[in-house]
Amino acid sequence: MLIGYTERSLIYLAIVIAYFDTALSYTAILSFLSVIVAGKAIFRYSSKETNNRACADWYILGTLMSITMALALAWGIFRFLLVG
Repeated sequence: MLIGYTERSLIYLAIVIAYFDTALSYTAILSFLSVIVAGKAIFRYSSKETNNRACADWYILGTLMSITMALALAWGIFRFLLVG
């Protein structure tokens, strides 16, 4: 559970930094997201049995939902609170 909170916080922080720092682009955020997904996938397949396909599917689904939640939160905050 703590990993999910940390993951969403890092994604949100990357979006906030890219929003306020004009030197960074949203391509850097996509690179950061790909590093998170790849790191979690490598850790998942190296630490558990790869025979349990259903567990791996739920793991990837949880990762994608976590990224979606962080992006939706950032969009909502920027859209309704900061931009007006």
